[in-house]
Amino acid sequence: MYEVSLLVRLKVSNDEFNEEVIGKAVLNNVVGFVMSLGIGAYYIEAQGEKESINNFVDWCNNNRFDAYTSEYKLKMKKQPKFKEFGLV
Repeated sequence: MYEVSLLVRLKVSNDEFNEEVIGKAVLNNVVGFVMSLGIGAYYIEAQGEKESINNFVDWCNNNRFDAYTSEYKLKMKKQPKFKEFGLV
């Protein structure tokens, strides 16, 4: 199990980003949360298998929202912290 924390920034703020993040997380079997920090910035914590996390992070950097990850921390976890992916 891997855990990643991301700070994602959008060049243009978009209210649909949260819902698409949740959809991509579910599609990739990733659990955790997304939290809007305002002004096009989002904090994401996610857990899953390494390939799932990598696919999810790739989407966070390559999507229709022109987003990019400005901070990224990946670490190994023994126990899952989340049961699903949601909005905080």
